[in-house]
Amino acid sequence: MRNEPLKTEIKDGQLVISIGIDMLCFAVSEGRGYGMGEISITNNDVFVGEILRELNDESEGGSTAVHRMLDDAASQAIENGAEGAEYDDA
Repeated sequence: MRNEPLKTEIKDGQLVISIGIDMLCFAVSEGRGYGMGEISITNNDVFVGEILRELNDESEGGSTAVHRMLDDAASQAIENGAEGAEYDDA
C-alpha cells in the first residue's frame, strides 16, 4: 500500500485521490523544479504529515490547496467542453 502509484477514481459515489506514502516521498525526492536543490526525506511518515497539514491549511478566505485544485480542475473541464453540465458562457 505504501508504494501505490497516484490514482484518481470514482468509487462508491466518491471522488478518490490516493497515493502511497512511500511513493509520494519518492516522487518528491526525485522531482525537479522545487528550486531547493536535492531533497532527502529522512522520515516519510513525518514528511507526509507535513504535506497533509499544508493541504488542509486554510487561506484567509477559508479555501485550502485541495479546494483550489478541485476548482481549477472543474474550470478546465468546463473550458474543454465537459459533458454533464450546463453553463451560460455569457
